[in-house]
Amino acid sequence: MPSAATSAATRCRRRAVAVRRAMARSWRAMGPARQLVAAVAATSAVLATCVYLLRPAVSAADADVAAVVRVAKKAGASTATEATAAAMSSRAGEVSPFDVTALTDTYPPPEDLAAFATAAVRYLVRASQPDGTFVYEVRVAPNGQVSRPRGYNTLRHAGAIYALGDACLGRGGLPARSCVGANETMARACEWLLRVAVRSVPGGEADAGVPLLGVWSKPRVELGDLSRPEEELGDVRLGGLGLGLVALTTCARLDSPAIAAATDGDAVAGGVPAAVVDGLTATLMLRMQKPDGGFFSYMDAAGVPNDHRVSLYYPGEAVLGLLMAYALRGNARLLVAAVRGLEALAASRADMKPADFPCDHWTLIATAVLFRTPAFRVVWEHGRRPRRKRAAVLLAAARSLTTSCYERDVRRTPRSTGSPCSLATGLEGTFAMLPLLARVAGYDPAGAPTAMDEELLHNGYCLGQRTVGELVASQVRGLPPGSATATSAAAAATEAAAKSVAGALPGRVDLTPVDPDKAGNARRVVSGSDGVYRVDTTQHSLSAVLAYVRAGGRGGGGHLRGMACSGQGAGHRGGGGSR
Repeated sequence: MPSAATSAATRCRRRAVAVRRAMARSWRAMGPARQLVAAVAATSAVLATCVYLLRPAVSAADADVAAVVRVAKKAGASTATEATAAAMSSRAGEVSPFDVTALTDTYPPPEDLAAFATAAVRYLVRASQPDGTFVYEVRVAPNGQVSRPRGYNTLRHAGAIYALGDACLGRGGLPARSCVGANETMARACEWLLRVAVRSVPGGEADAGVPLLGVWSKPRVELGDLSRPEEELGDVRLGGLGLGLVALTTCARLDSPAIAAATDGDAVAGGVPAAVVDGLTATLMLRMQKPDGGFFSYMDAAGVPNDHRVSLYYPGEAVLGLLMAYALRGNARLLVAAVRGLEALAASRADMKPADFPCDHWTLIATAVLFRTPAFRVVWEHGRRPRRKRAAVLLAAARSLTTSCYERDVRRTPRSTGSPCSLATGLEGTFAMLPLLARVAGYDPAGAPTAMDEELLHNGYCLGQRTVGELVASQVRGLPPGSATATSAAAAATEAAAKSVAGALPGRVDLTPVDPDKAGNARRVVSGSDGVYRVDTTQHSLSAVLAYVRAGGRGGGGHLRGMACSGQGAGHRGGGGSR
């Protein structure tokens, strides 16, 4: 469904075409003087029409802001912000993971999920270096030799902070013993972002006294080339700006003297300066967001936004950053900018065929967070009819993306190799959205959801369970799969390598079919790997397992708790449950 601004622009163009055609019919019969008068009159008519048509798009955004402000005032500004933050970051009361003992031989048991999450967190903690960066990539050769290629990725640095916060700051439900060192790791990583990556935008005028800031992907960092000067900015990537906000708002929930000591200015919390959060959001809204709500993908070193390349995931990352900043700061314009960003994405995909929809997990995560935000639920989801219709469009777009993620994994089922990182991102999006779709559809054992939603909920959940099992099987526990042990020296090297990457997941795994389970479902085991362990593979896999548990899987308390799949008892509806 086109946005208001898009519809107005289309009508404006149609008006211009109509005026031009009307003039063309009588143009040759006019003299030069009359042609000049007619051209001026026609131009004035088109301009007047366009000004009138484009005006509602601006006032609609202002009206959205005013509505959110009214909700905040009615609840009390601080109360509204606290409620939003609680909804986003602390659902421990709804979730009690890893406590179910009824197991099958098909799905990962709760103790395996608990061990997986703990091992992944501990790997990320061990991968944290004194300067705040993570060990970005480790390569383990068949003889056990370990190497670390040069180069880094600021976006994935921020993503690792997000995953640790997801696991250890409330929503993950992990016990304190599983998160030893996680807070210190996040604090160091955020301090690195502030010290190295966050810089002013050239020519960036202050917004209400706050200078525009960017999260810069510097060539010296990204390429690992120390000959490049520190002051060479590189570019601002929309995803880096979004995930930078996600990471810094995560660290704002910490009580970190390290961050406070490294920065100046008043802190929001945890030592993260309010001016940094406000400067990054100002850049996102004023420089990177387009009039129709969409986003530019990049900003060059001169501070000029552009779309010379486009990334599938950047807009969803930007929206998530806006939502987490809104939860922290309570600025209604942040929430409205996030809604407009998702509406622009939905409009850009409105004419796509179902087979062409991408598996955009960051947009699904952001949509799920949006629908949990109290002000959005009051103003849009349960507000006046026009806003309810807009919320329905966002939900329909998310349903299509969720279906795409599920169908992508169905196509991958027969393959003999797998990419844990890609599987994990699909699971993150799927298990973020399925509880929302279940709530909207009214799914419960006695409910009657639509046939389409019931099929997507059941098949997506059950296939997702098996994909989670694939992630659990891919994690390094002891010796890496396929490692050589030809000699005692090689065995010692392999053992040392296994310890260095324990808890991590490889880039690719080999999958070998084995006998079906008791219900007749096909099964595969992980029989080898490529020996490449990158931080984002572990980060996404950790978040995927946590999302599965929160949705109700294997002991979680979410909306999908109790849904039966093949191999777990009665209730199998067929299709998609096998892997």
